[in-house]
Amino acid sequence: MNLERIVGNVLSDALAQQPWWKRYAGTVTMAVSVLVTLGTWILTTYAASLPETASIAIGGIVAVLSVIAARAVPNGITPRGNEQIKQAVGSELQHYTVQARQTAAEVVDPIAEAVARGWSEHDPRYIGMTAVDAARSFLAGRTA
Repeated sequence: MNLERIVGNVLSDALAQQPWWKRYAGTVTMAVSVLVTLGTWILTTYAASLPETASIAIGGIVAVLSVIAARAVPNGITPRGNEQIKQAVGSELQHYTVQARQTAAEVVDPIAEAVARGWSEHDPRYIGMTAVDAARSFLAGRTA
């Protein structure tokens, strides 16, 4: 199973587990903000008979508070957001797959290099060490 599929499954599970109102939190917040702004406008313009300057100031304050409320409400997980994350993970994985192949080609095998320089795993200086550690020790010019 590849990482892109794992990420997709995790996001789908998280989407299914969250409450409906969390998924539509931004839309609900904006709808409530519109209702509050409309109610404030009606109240200050017709019911309270406030001067025009006071109505505009109150309307401006309510609009700013609506923006602050929309910003404060945490967004839920959405299907569109899940697709964007899966696409981002997929494109990032392609980069790392290419990078991993390039790096693997550049890695030097210490045992092969030590053998090429005349190392013998039967040398008493390296008995008791793993083959890789013994080869690294040989290449570093140390004895066990």
